[in-house]
Amino acid sequence: MLPLAHAEDGPPDDFLADLESDGVTVEIEREVHYGENPPQPPSGDPGQGSGSGTSGGEEQAGGSTGGGGNGSEVRPEDIYAPPPGMRMCTDDGAVMGSECLEVMQEICEGEDSPITNRSCPDDAPPAAPDEPAAEPQPGEPAEEDEPEPLPVVTEADFAELPIEASTVGFEPDFQGFGFLDSHTNVFAESETQVLTEAMLGYQVDIRAIPIEFHFDYGDGTTVTSFDPGSALPDYDSAGYAVDKTDTATATSHVYTASGTFEVTIGTTFIGEYRVDGGEWIGIPGEAVISSSPGNADIWQMSSRSVGGECETQDAWGCNGPVELEPGDEPPAIFEDQYDENGDWIG
Repeated sequence: MLPLAHAEDGPPDDFLADLESDGVTVEIEREVHYGENPPQPPSGDPGQGSGSGTSGGEEQAGGSTGGGGNGSEVRPEDIYAPPPGMRMCTDDGAVMGSECLEVMQEICEGEDSPITNRSCPDDAPPAAPDEPAAEPQPGEPAEEDEPEPLPVVTEADFAELPIEASTVGFEPDFQGFGFLDSHTNVFAESETQVLTEAMLGYQVDIRAIPIEFHFDYGDGTTVTSFDPGSALPDYDSAGYAVDKTDTATATSHVYTASGTFEVTIGTTFIGEYRVDGGEWIGIPGEAVISSSPGNADIWQMSSRSVGGECETQDAWGCNGPVELEPGDEPPAIFEDQYDENGDWIG
């Protein structure tokens, strides 16, 4: 018995002819698959009509397998009736009959299988489509729309902003007046600044933050500090009055010569920006802004023993709190006490 792998094809004609010429009797076994609606067998005695071929080519009685008593011919399509829409299995013979049908069904359902070279039903369901894109909500751009580019503030942009420089500060009671060889308190008056610009149709807030202060005291001495300094309190923590003409601070300076000195402060700012009130974003780099000068007016203190009242302004110590030499101007703290000639008017 020679089982044939492909029920739909049957044995090749030339192969059977060779066997008959050699006197070999061949029986062909087929597994018949009817699908969901198998054909009804022909009427008559199912036992009649069996037969086989002989080597001499003589026709045997009874006709083909499964013939009915009425002599009707059994058609090939009655032997293998595939399910509607199912094409034949075209495996290499490793799977036959109902096994082939089961494997085909697995493949058509997307199951992974080592069996190759087979067809799926013509009416196999298509693969499941991808999930549809969510519908855009009101006010949201459509998915296919490209987002508008957001503005970016660069280091060059930041450097060109009109950032206000620090102001040189002195003790308010003395306005830059100080004594030789004593601590003159100098500090930077600066704060974070927010500037608003319109860029690419957006409102952009830019924040300039002072982080470092470079003091130039005008006598060749400089100090860089992260502390801007501040004015002194009237009283210390113990309740004692503070001497504002000679108290050391992080930014005070001791002058060793009298005169007027221009003090400047270079302030280093870093920047951040936000678009339409969003999150703050750092700006690379920094900007250094120099202040206008402030004058430290340093005087030498002197004392003498005197007696009696001042009779004229020419007497020592009788022409106001400071003694002016020709060409001198009174310090700012006392300027309203002197006339244009430098005479004290009280």
